[in-house]
Amino acid sequence: MFYLTPLHVAAKNGFADVAKLLIDNGADVNATDNQKQTPLHSAAEDGQDEMCELLLENGAELKVLDIARRSPEMLARRNEHYQVLAVISRFHEATEDEDAPLLVFKPFAGVINSPNPPEGSNDPDLKNDFKFDISTD
Repeated sequence: MFYLTPLHVAAKNGFADVAKLLIDNGADVNATDNQKQTPLHSAAEDGQDEMCELLLENGAELKVLDIARRSPEMLARRNEHYQVLAVISRFHEATEDEDAPLLVFKPFAGVINSPNPPEGSNDPDLKNDFKFDISTD
């Protein structure tokens, strides 16, 4: 059981009119469920770009991490929700904080420069910008 708030459910499903009504009546846009996910996490994970914009316009925090240490941006990136990433990027630029930069990880597709790379990670068909080095030098 995740103990979701009504705003979490509205955010996850893209019910903007319901979310607006809840927010206008005092719903906390930064409320967390038992996984420490906010409504913005739910919307970002499910690709609800308009909902993300509504939540951010109403004070949702961009850099909140859930219990697995994932931000809404990380969830959107993992699921390739590029419209959500564009919304998040726009809000990050408007509220840029030098002490807390937005994460800019690229999708994982392999490992290079490793003594024992995983099978397929040196595949020449993989683009270099989707590879990274995990060495601990």
